[in-house]
Amino acid sequence: MISKSLGQTAGVSTKTELLLGGAATGRCGIDPHARLTFSWTVIPNIHGKNPNIPAQSGIYAYAEVTRQFGMPIEIKWKYIGKSKNLRQRISNGHDVRNEANTELRRWMNRHPARAELWFAPVPESELDLVEAQLVRSAQPDFNIRLR
Repeated sequence: MISKSLGQTAGVSTKTELLLGGAATGRCGIDPHARLTFSWTVIPNIHGKNPNIPAQSGIYAYAEVTRQFGMPIEIKWKYIGKSKNLRQRISNGHDVRNEANTELRRWMNRHPARAELWFAPVPESELDLVEAQLVRSAQPDFNIRLR
């Protein structure tokens, strides 16, 4: 279960509570009462380096967002990933000019006005679990391996 509180404008930090447990408890052995809260940041421009991205471990996600009056009314998740250093990973590997995944790169070039990068610092020890659970829940278009 994921509950979201979304900001009305891009670049706003949001809080997301990720409930670890429920259906995943049997598979992962997670305490059904364990809760992790992450502070998500949204960046509308996914081109090039951005000093606002922290150099720490975390989860990042690319989304195609339709907004009306600044409020997200539709979010289509395209890719969810993890990194031990978000700034380095996003700047070097997931920039629209350097992206190795050709489908993700094409999408980034086709929809730059609606493309957003979401990221949240996550403890390195939780990266695999959080990424897997988010990919299973969101079913992003370009994450085929973890579904």
